[in-house]
Amino acid sequence: MRIERLWTHALPAVLAATLVLAPAAAPPALWDGLEIQALAGRIAKEHGLKLSQPVSWSVMEREKLRARLYQLVAAEYEPEEIVDEGRLLTRLGLLPAGTAYDQIIYGLLEEQIMGLYDPRAKELVLLGGTSEAVMEGVLVHECTHAIQDMNFDLSALTERKPGTADRNAALEAVAEGDALLMEQVMTSILLPAGITVKQMKLLMQMAPMEGQAMAKAPGFLRSVLLFPYLYGYVLVRNVYAQGGYKAVNGLFESPPASTEQVIHPERLGQDPPIEVDLRLPSCLTAVYRLASEDVMGEFALSAWLEEWIVPHTARAAAEGWGGDRYAFLWPSSKKVGEGHLGHGVFVMMSTWDPGPEDDPDAEAVQFAAALVQYLEARHPAAGREEAPGGDVFGLEADQIAVVERRGRRVLFVEGLPSARADVVIEAAWASP
Repeated sequence: MRIERLWTHALPAVLAATLVLAPAAAPPALWDGLEIQALAGRIAKEHGLKLSQPVSWSVMEREKLRARLYQLVAAEYEPEEIVDEGRLLTRLGLLPAGTAYDQIIYGLLEEQIMGLYDPRAKELVLLGGTSEAVMEGVLVHECTHAIQDMNFDLSALTERKPGTADRNAALEAVAEGDALLMEQVMTSILLPAGITVKQMKLLMQMAPMEGQAMAKAPGFLRSVLLFPYLYGYVLVRNVYAQGGYKAVNGLFESPPASTEQVIHPERLGQDPPIEVDLRLPSCLTAVYRLASEDVMGEFALSAWLEEWIVPHTARAAAEGWGGDRYAFLWPSSKKVGEGHLGHGVFVMMSTWDPGPEDDPDAEAVQFAAALVQYLEARHPAAGREEAPGGDVFGLEADQIAVVERRGRRVLFVEGLPSARADVVIEAAWASP
């Protein structure tokens, strides 16, 4: 599976690895270079794309493949980026404090990978010792990624920069959904065109795919890793049913702009995300460093809230998403106070689609209410005070959390020192 982070860049977006759908067996797969090139040619022809060059490939045993993974991650990400991602997930209640986040990520990668396509090296790498039956699916999947890259440049499509995480997750879903579809096309056994995400989840639960690392992974991370396969396949399968591979190729040429458009395909090209700016005052940035900033999007918002409130409520609250921008700050100075050194500050401004004529702010009201439910579940001992336009929760160490709505915009802050609250809140509302 191509691992792509949803809100920060700590998961290695340079990889394209196949999700384990069956256990590996001992005998090695007996494929040679000519057979792989012939397979790639058939895939390209079926897809209506060019095979502009031979597919470069190699087979590695698990230890060497593991070392390759570590090298790829180290070349692309600073160690502090992965640490900051863990801190952010802890701030939002998605990881227990003190969790070795890097070990979870590497454990998932090592356990779930059976092959990868590295778009930088333009190479397909296969895990040795995989059964012939399973290897055929792996080869089709990874060759499809190689052909996608030859024709659409995967690295350029998912370029890393602040503000693109949600869009990149949507592109990831198209790439993975396409590769899963090709596995089925090559065997002439396709799932029904009208299949739903719920039905896909049930099918995956029936497959012997989970190892210990995946089974023990926090629910949010499991949702993130499965998103491109569940939602991506449903999107691509339905597009294929309507217009064949010409329509599927159109998803790469005019890709979805957000996870919202993947979750709701009827909004493709019709509901572009709104770009949101987020301003932070100098009193905050003087003592905190910007650990990460990006866009969460509908899927990440829903997956986050589902860990704390009723899943149906979380999904309904995220569905009216129009755009957002968040910043996660980590103390860079002891001036913030001893009680704040183990915490970060999360600030997010979001904007919401207009509701019905008689209640245009309904979507924003619903999301703000879901945030309040999250804070009540996450911080049951926190004191809550109503304030103009929202609510303020008193947390530990003189920190606060704020939910405030103005029209169709909602401001959410968690972990903010109360002494800086007014200045930070007003600066955020001054954001265009």
